[in-house]
Amino acid sequence: PSDVLQHEVNTILKEGVHLHLNTTVGKDIEFRDVRNGHDAVYIATGTQFPQRVNIPGENLKGIIHGVTFLKNVKLYKSINLEGQTVAVIGGGNTAIDSARSALRLGAAKVIVLYRRTAEAMPAYRRRSKRPCMRASRSWSW
Repeated sequence: PSDVLQHEVNTILKEGVHLHLNTTVGKDIEFRDVRNGHDAVYIATGTQFPQRVNIPGENLKGIIHGVTFLKNVKLYKSINLEGQTVAVIGGGNTAIDSARSALRLGAAKVIVLYRRTAEAMPAYRRRSKRPCMRASRSWSW
């Protein structure tokens, strides 16, 4: 949710971090200028493109990759999941954020499919466990 994200950004900024948003290195600013002007540089480009899993049916109607789904949710595109069962493949933060968003959008049931145990999931622990405890509808592994 936007309010949680804004709180986290504000907390980071209070620590003295300089945040440059919507900046294209090499176009808006040269990397050497960034590097020379700071003691440390952390580059967080994020994932802009969906990661394919290369399984049959991946391109069928109704299949939405996590990054695309989350972008659509954020941009308030019309997504109606009321009463539907949603399967999420993956165990990373994008998968868990997608599962949580599906619940918020009214999905009756969300199933997370991951190839290993829940303990081995790469998603941040607090992110992956919270939906299980909070879900007013069905959530399963």
